[in-house]
Amino acid sequence: MKKGHLSFSILLWLNRSRCKNSKPAIYLRLTVGNKRAELSTYQYVNPESWSAAGQCVKGNSEEAKAINRQLITLKSDLQKHYSLSVTSGKPVTAQGLKNSFLGIIEHKRTLCEAIDFHNRRFGEKVKAKTKSERTLKRFEITKDKVVAFLKHYFHVSDKPLEEIKFSFAPDFEHYLTTTKKMGSNTAMKYVKILKQMLKLAVDQGWLPVSPLSGFKSRGGCNPFLHLILPLTTITSTNNFLRPTTNNASYMQIGLQRQHVTS
Repeated sequence: MKKGHLSFSILLWLNRSRCKNSKPAIYLRLTVGNKRAELSTYQYVNPESWSAAGQCVKGNSEEAKAINRQLITLKSDLQKHYSLSVTSGKPVTAQGLKNSFLGIIEHKRTLCEAIDFHNRRFGEKVKAKTKSERTLKRFEITKDKVVAFLKHYFHVSDKPLEEIKFSFAPDFEHYLTTTKKMGSNTAMKYVKILKQMLKLAVDQGWLPVSPLSGFKSRGGCNPFLHLILPLTTITSTNNFLRPTTNNASYMQIGLQRQHVTS
């Protein structure tokens, strides 16, 4: 497994809820990261003939050998399919890998679809009076700002989720603070809301991980240090402030970055 890629595993197991002639079906479970997808191998076997540890049929009968060969081939084909998907550079999910392996054309979710889904769910909670309508309005404004950014920066009104990269967050913040003349703290609030929306997309299996999860504010350092110090003489020794302690009165002092002497 290359660094940066999600973990990938294949497990063969007996699905006793799917039987044919009283024989449980052998199912295959794909796991990518912490998400799973399952598919049938269309092979059936008596439970006493199945080795859970070996993930194969016990014995040397021709039937056992034939089933095991098919299982080995299936696992090998899926492993190759996963490797090709990773090489393509596109996000890989368990459900997406299953669909592409089976030839199912998967609907590509977009950023605006993810935002609408998030806001629709939150709106249902507002109707149930468990969430604030004011917060919902803030989410709707966030979508408007994201769409405006997409049009300004990419000349499109929407983008597939798989095309959203880490750089989207700093570029969005830069757009809000420069083009829209927004304060840094306010801009970061919108970025934070967008991160929350993409987290829900991950929970729905539309993304393997959020591309914005590692982004944090690069806000500048405040030139004032707000300290609560005793209202007494302050001396400087080796650039450290040392308040005297013979006075119980306190005051808040904004100290600029300079050497302070008594």
